[in-house]
Amino acid sequence: MPPFLLTTLLLFIFLPDEYKHNALLVVILFWIVYSARNFYEEKKNNNNKNIENS
Repeated sequence: MPPFLLTTLLLFIFLPDEYKHNALLVVILFWIVYSARNFYEEKKNNNNKNIENS
């Protein structure tokens, strides 16, 4: 998480005024990808546990 916040901060500082709102998209996209990845990994692990318990 800290690299994305640092990237957002740097983008917010260095981007021209009309593009500063795009810096927040970095964090939003990170959380979407992170949540999707966690969901996929959790589902994959649950399927493996169900197969082992059968």
